[in-house]
Amino acid sequence: MLLLQVVYVVVAEILLAVLLEDTTALDHTESPAGGRLWLVLAEVAVVVLLLSGTLLLAATGRAGLGQRVPGGLRRAVLGAVALVEGVVVAAVLLNITRQDVGPDVVLNLAMVVLSGTAGLVAAAEAVRTPLHTPDADGKTAPGR
Repeated sequence: MLLLQVVYVVVAEILLAVLLEDTTALDHTESPAGGRLWLVLAEVAVVVLLLSGTLLLAATGRAGLGQRVPGGLRRAVLGAVALVEGVVVAAVLLNITRQDVGPDVVLNLAMVVLSGTAGLVAAAEAVRTPLHTPDADGKTAPGR
């Protein structure tokens, strides 16, 4: 689900960049790139976070990547993913309350279910992850 969200954001940005023309210069006198830069940086940060969360969730229970990432970092990334998904759910629910009943409401409800599920899975895994990663012999290594 997280990977699908990343694909959605990337495809949406590409389509918006290709299909829409920038009319901010017609409406305003300020530079069109000023606020847009922060939005792009925030989107890139969210995409990187969701990709990191996807990798960590995919590696759960395996001896590979999941065991190499320190528990504290793993908890922080998965907790941040859960927080982002919670913000998405809240924003979509707010959007639902502001529009008339129609096909968009059905799509928004599906988005709430999918983002809510992804957020709950990330939060559950973050809580389940020990702060210190055990070594191969089952003992906790200092600093991990």
